[in-house]
Amino acid sequence: MSRSYIDAPIGYAGAPLIPRGRHKAVVKPQLRDHATSGEGVTSQRGFSLLSLPDELLLSTFSLLSQYDVIKLISMNEKLRELSRKKLYESIVIDSNFSQFEEEYNIRSHSYIKSRYALRKFFDHIQENPDLAASVKSLVYADSAGEDGMLEVQTVTGYLKQVLPLCTSLETLDWFQSHAVDFKVLKCLGAPEKLRKLALSMSFGALQRGILEFMTAHFNLANLESLSIKPFHSSGLLANIIQILLRDTNISNLKSLRCVKHDTLTDLLKSPAATLPVSHESESRSLDLDTILVLCSSLRHLHRKKAKLDLEQFCLKSCIVRPTDFDTLNSTINLGALEGLFLEEMTVMDSTNPNPILVSGNQLERKSFLDSLGYSLASIQRLTIDIRQINIDSVPALIRQLTGLQELDVAIRWNESKLSSYPSRVALCLEYADAILGHRKTLKKLAIESSHEVTRYKRALLGLPDEMFESLFLGPESEFPELQSLRLNVPFNIIALSREILFSERLPKLARLWIFGQEAGGRPHMGLGNPFPGVFDEWILDQHVVYNICNYVARKKVLKYLKIEKCLFEIDYAEDGRIEDVHFKNNLDSWFDEKTRVLFKV
Repeated sequence: MSRSYIDAPIGYAGAPLIPRGRHKAVVKPQLRDHATSGEGVTSQRGFSLLSLPDELLLSTFSLLSQYDVIKLISMNEKLRELSRKKLYESIVIDSNFSQFEEEYNIRSHSYIKSRYALRKFFDHIQENPDLAASVKSLVYADSAGEDGMLEVQTVTGYLKQVLPLCTSLETLDWFQSHAVDFKVLKCLGAPEKLRKLALSMSFGALQRGILEFMTAHFNLANLESLSIKPFHSSGLLANIIQILLRDTNISNLKSLRCVKHDTLTDLLKSPAATLPVSHESESRSLDLDTILVLCSSLRHLHRKKAKLDLEQFCLKSCIVRPTDFDTLNSTINLGALEGLFLEEMTVMDSTNPNPILVSGNQLERKSFLDSLGYSLASIQRLTIDIRQINIDSVPALIRQLTGLQELDVAIRWNESKLSSYPSRVALCLEYADAILGHRKTLKKLAIESSHEVTRYKRALLGLPDEMFESLFLGPESEFPELQSLRLNVPFNIIALSREILFSERLPKLARLWIFGQEAGGRPHMGLGNPFPGVFDEWILDQHVVYNICNYVARKKVLKYLKIEKCLFEIDYAEDGRIEDVHFKNNLDSWFDEKTRVLFKV
């Protein structure tokens, strides 16, 4: 088909697909299957594709990629109309998409990867309301990044024009993009159909016109998943929850994620690492009421004594106190949670040498994490990154869990913890012992270690050799179900133990990510120095893949290996040796999803 007929926003980045109205679709002859004639066999009339019901055709189209659908559009009028609807049903905006990477799910989504294509898409569905009504999912993918394809004002303007036309929209995920104006939510064409909402929002308009929004109705009656960021105070969070969920049947809410603007980096001082809080007024400035305000808002909307049966719950960059556990437990059925994500959180414990004063009273002598662990009966997926002073309650929490399948944990060390542990190695061994308690059930494990050097800086540190040996080389160190592993360890510690590690201790491991300063071994001083930039990072790291996999490939299980930022796919020969290594570019978000424990929209 000539380019004069096809100029497409979905499909090929250079020429997005827009069938132009002045051209009539070319009607092709019906496809037929003719039986072979022979002696004693009469010729039978073949089967016509167009004789199938529309529902069955649409179901068949769901098995095709966007490129196959583009070919269908050129066949005849009926196939053109049906296939166009499928083409626009699920849109993913991803600047790193490539149709040549099989890891992308091209049979379920249509991808947009360029600014030109994105503009054409927005313009085209404004001109064709029937196509806009076909859009059920609109997702701005992680790998597109916060720099964005379009300026924030342009995106907000487009969304305000397009969303009223998307009357079948069920998923709106704009969480990884620029913060868009809160007012775009007033433009939803059929808000009662929306099931999943994830937005990075600018709340300036909300703060300026709070009275207007408090009386508005967004009609998100059937919302099941809500993700919002970034709120700057617990008071603003309360307003957001009240406004967005006022008309929601909150009993149907299954996933909730709240991300606070991170102002907690100044909470730790070096070297003493004590909390710089001594008066009630100073503690209030830290906004300690996030969980209290969030739970109060949810209970007010729920209007029932029963707890919310959430499946996923995520908080990021917030402060929690020991008293917050009772508040959280009285609002959310923690025993029903399948996924919990506490990211970059600060936990205030009464063991702090400078206890915080709240309403004139000292905090209770009880840890938030200790209480939390006993309540998580059904937890399967856990991401935990906690700041604490003097103590570390995370290993104890991990020990209390049962049936854990996915764990993403950050080990934070600062000098204040010397009061509880003789060294950083001793703390890491506590983590190792806790993780080993789940070795029979874990399918995904990610461990990161860091040192809180100053109030603004956190430096990554490789896991101690003692922790690695305890986890993977000890007498009870077999992880029979582990499929994904992410560690910040030096290359040599993996290389020296590769044979026993992959053949005995990790028999099902398919994805391995080694990161950190020495993930690729010591720098090769003969490469890259005379002519900086000539050698790409993947060339410098390629030897690691061969070094590890040629010794353990007889089972041919390890399929992907990532060294720092470089991802490789491994093909094996029949004898188990490496046949080929493919460098995989622009798959960071896909590999993150496979190796990290992430909140699912």
